[in-house]
Amino acid sequence: MKTNWKIIIGACLAIPLLMLSSCERDFTTTDLEGLEYGLAVPLGSASLSLSDLIDDDMENVVVNADSSLQIVYRNDSILGYTVADLLELPEQNPSVETFKLGVIAIDDFGPLDADILLDDMLNQVDTALADSIRALEGFTVPLPALTSNSGQEFEFSDFDDFEWVRFSEGRLILTVSNQLPLSINSAQLNVETIDPSQTIIPLGSFNYAGLAPSETISDTIQLANVTLYNAFKAQLSAFETAPSNGAVTVDLQSGITLTLVGENLKVVAGKARLPEQSIDLIEEVIDFGVEKDERLVELALQEARLEYEFSSTFSVDFLVEVDLPSTTIGGDPVHIEINANSSQSDVIDLSNCMIDLSSNAQNPYNQIPVNIALTLGAQNQWIEFDSSSVVSFTYHLIDLEFDYARGWLGKQEAALGADTVTVADEFLDKISGTILFENPEISLLVNNNMGIPVSFEMDIQNILRNGSIVDLDADVLTIPYPLVIGESIVNTPVSINNQNANLSEFLSQIPAQIFFSGNTYLNYETPANEYVYTNFITHEGEVKLGLEIDLPLALSISNLQFVDTLETTLDAETLEDVEYIELSVVTENGIPFEMDCVLELYNDIQQARLDSIEIDLLDPAAVDNSGKVIEPNRKVTKFILDKNRIDHLAQTNFIRILAKVNTANEGADISQFYSDYTFDVQLGLLVRYYAEID
Repeated sequence: MKTNWKIIIGACLAIPLLMLSSCERDFTTTDLEGLEYGLAVPLGSASLSLSDLIDDDMENVVVNADSSLQIVYRNDSILGYTVADLLELPEQNPSVETFKLGVIAIDDFGPLDADILLDDMLNQVDTALADSIRALEGFTVPLPALTSNSGQEFEFSDFDDFEWVRFSEGRLILTVSNQLPLSINSAQLNVETIDPSQTIIPLGSFNYAGLAPSETISDTIQLANVTLYNAFKAQLSAFETAPSNGAVTVDLQSGITLTLVGENLKVVAGKARLPEQSIDLIEEVIDFGVEKDERLVELALQEARLEYEFSSTFSVDFLVEVDLPSTTIGGDPVHIEINANSSQSDVIDLSNCMIDLSSNAQNPYNQIPVNIALTLGAQNQWIEFDSSSVVSFTYHLIDLEFDYARGWLGKQEAALGADTVTVADEFLDKISGTILFENPEISLLVNNNMGIPVSFEMDIQNILRNGSIVDLDADVLTIPYPLVIGESIVNTPVSINNQNANLSEFLSQIPAQIFFSGNTYLNYETPANEYVYTNFITHEGEVKLGLEIDLPLALSISNLQFVDTLETTLDAETLEDVEYIELSVVTENGIPFEMDCVLELYNDIQQARLDSIEIDLLDPAAVDNSGKVIEPNRKVTKFILDKNRIDHLAQTNFIRILAKVNTANEGADISQFYSDYTFDVQLGLLVRYYAEID
């Protein structure tokens, strides 16, 4: 951008006759050899306004309503991070629960009946006696005592609850009821079971004495480690009765009634009809592992699925019930029922669930309690089984996408990406030297919807035009953050200023670029042994830092230079036969700066500087109490040019004006830039000629 110097170059026509008429002459003098006359030539004028330093396309230089100037730079996003940089929910490891079938309950069975009739018992006594008693069927007569001379087997009634079973516990109740009109003085009874190969397996042997008519007695057979089949026999190996007490009615169908009942039956193997029953209940905990030191107490999942696989070496139906008591959907605890056969897998949707990860009192974070119950369905057919049969249930959470998480996210540290910004180079390129801003400010513009104390240690460097670097020594800054889920911090500034950084010193040399990088710290000021469970992040969690540089142009300035050029079309013939030239420089300094001014004469054809003319120090403009200029400082400086300089001036086709300025008190005072401040220069020549007179 080129400064607009208003150049006025012209020549005032000299009228020698008028000039001669203005001179006193002595016409009587005869030795007059020549005559002096002069020509006034305005060489040029220039007016420099601070507004001339600003182009229309300079977005970063602002003219305020009071004409004061400031540099403002804004970048909405220089550094930042998202929730993915802080928390990632990893795929959880599968949990495997193995159920051994173990002890199975079966239904009680019985009563199974076996009747030992009088007619059958007569087969075991003397044949003649037996025949005589049979002949008395229906008569009421006294009966003699009966004594067996052989044994006899009797079968219990059939049943189909099992083909065979091996017991871990249970009992058989054998009930003997004497329905004979005779007292049994003694009897020996054996109970047996019979396997499919007709092998007899004894279960118990019982002796009875003094069993009166209509009397009943019971005995117990313990079944632990006993294998039963579905066929039972009773063997009446010996008996003796007393004679009847008087006359009795002879009824060959009366006798001894045997009853078998199975109670409290638990089996470990067999082939049986199995009733519905609970196999096992497992109370487990999923350790919701995360990769760092996070302690999560609450988790809302937008998406989640429970993947499971059920397998069994036991081909029956099971009901698998999975309860997640601290996980709710719509306010209700999650309860899952799976009707599984020997092999089954599926995925169950748990999206939009809420998980309380703090319900385990021993470890109140990162814990998801899981209760798994296995129920065996009722079987209406014989099922062969064994206690070593294995049921496996494998499950794990997959495809986790959270809505928000709450708890302690640990003391984490992460490096931020780097960025370099260019600051108002179009404006600052026009000046050089040392400046010191009075109240500079760099603001980090915070946009944050994550409820975590986040601190930044910024590495900020001023990269100068010569490539050297000045570091900003700034404190660790903690940015504001929301306290309630759903709230956001929007465009909230965190200031880097002279109170928390060496900012004025940092900007004491005009920057070409500013480089940003640094580290971010979570829970920076929280001691490592204290956990604050109020951190939260959402699935859209993001911290974005913008940059705003505000440099009010209230400066102390030392050796700051403004440079521009003034073209001239001075006719070299005008300077022929001159006696001398007087250069007049009239300055009006409307800027509150001390100023040195140098005029450098150039010839662009020769590409050479021909001469330089230094102007004495120009005092600052007068200001009011607020520091605003109220009156420019005017000064006239005159130079007599010798022949050598006159030759240089004759060859000059442009003049370079170099203004070197300092704020008052040798650059120590602060002055505000205003766009309407001007510095005016007028250049004029007084050319004196000498003409010979013949």
